Amino acid sequence: LRLDPGDSTPWWWPTLVGLTTAAVVLTRLDLVTLIALPLALLLWQCRANLRVIATGLIAFAAPVLMWFTWSYLTYAALLPNTFAAKTNAAIPRSEFIIQGLRYLWVSFENDPVTMLGLIAGIGVGLAMGPPMLRAWAGGAAVYLGYVVWIGGDFMGGRFLAVPFFVAMF
Repeated sequence: LRLDPGDSTPWWWPTLVGLTTAAVVLTRLDLVTLIALPLALLLWQCRANLRVIATGLIAFAAPVLMWFTWSYLTYAALLPNTFAAKTNAAIPRSEFIIQGLRYLWVSFENDPVTMLGLIAGIGVGLAMGPPMLRAWAGGAAVYLGYVVWIGGDFMGGRFLAVPFFVAMF
């Protein structure tokens, strides 16, 4: 995927990218770790066309700002309570990382197809893909690092479904 840096990019394309990005971020805020690299590459590819960048940013910011405003007015918090639950614990980071690695191991023991698919998809994407595919593979790898960093989850494989989907492409 490559944007035309000229003015021939239709208005709906950056609008669709912005709205899709907002939908992903509002679905799970931590998915930003997965999409950050592809979005950075996309911004780099269209860096000469400020109209495209502005349209995409406005399309992204509108629903995100509306959600955060509603969230703050309703709950008096911008982030979900799971964020406070994870960050309010007096547990050393090393314990989170160990638990995150255990999470990946248990996922491998119970669902080796997902873990092998992640390894193969990310590996092939990073090694042989064009720049956008490498960005997606890198984003999936960063997301897996994030999963380890936060200590995984109580439900095996739950955090692996989205990066597995990305790795298969």
